[in-house]
Amino acid sequence: RDLQNLMICTEATAEHGRLLLDLSLDRRAEGEHTNAVLHATVTGPDGALLTLAQRELTLAEGDNHLAWAIDVDAPPPR
Repeated sequence: RDLQNLMICTEATAEHGRLLLDLSLDRRAEGEHTNAVLHATVTGPDGALLTLAQRELTLAEGDNHLAWAIDVDAPPPR
């Protein structure tokens, strides 16, 4: 399985941050569909956990494109 992605910060204040992930997953197996669960872990520059996110989805055969917004409360300053 191939995973290509792009992540950008679309919002950043002292109270709230939002990351937007643009994902492309290539499901090469034949068949009707595959259920999947994506997990994301966001950590700060010091390695401290900022947030965990999970998303369930169904993948069709071939390329599957997904935009996923992940919110972060109290992000660290730059």
